Amino acid sequence: MAADDIHVRLCLQEIVKLDLEVKAIIQDVQSCGSLEELENLNKSAQSSLNNLKAKINELERVGREQDRDQDRLVVLKNVDSHRERMTSNVTSLRKTNLAVKMSLDRREKDELMAGTTVRKRNINSKETLAKAASNVTESLLELNQTMDAQVRKGNLTLTTLGSDYL
Repeated sequence: MAADDIHVRLCLQEIVKLDLEVKAIIQDVQSCGSLEELENLNKSAQSSLNNLKAKINELERVGREQDRDQDRLVVLKNVDSHRERMTSNVTSLRKTNLAVKMSLDRREKDELMAGTTVRKRNINSKETLAKAASNVTESLLELNQTMDAQVRKGNLTLTTLGSDYL
């Protein structure tokens, strides 16, 4: 029987190991605390899923090579079962990712909103706004005077250079 085939057993063991690895990563994603950590876990999950897919394909190839029809059918049924589990894992990972991203976004939004309410109180006072406007106006006037002085100096230099050559 196909279950006695050492190659089939090794493939099945590796598939089970990779399946458990993906499920563990999904659990880690659920308790993820940052986007960076989430990205790293997703990279690990993608790697494990790619390895799992390759092993399932290898099992399918080995199953098709079985001499007996009954053995071939048993192995190919295993292949179908493992593909369904892999699809379920991918779906679960996507749902978990979505929930975690929403949670992280909500937390970040709450933190931002908490920080802006304090800033709004300080900025919205009329005195503060008037002072800021006055500072901007003064800075623009200083800049204008500096530019005017530079233009005059440049004109003087051109006049001096022009008179030296005439």
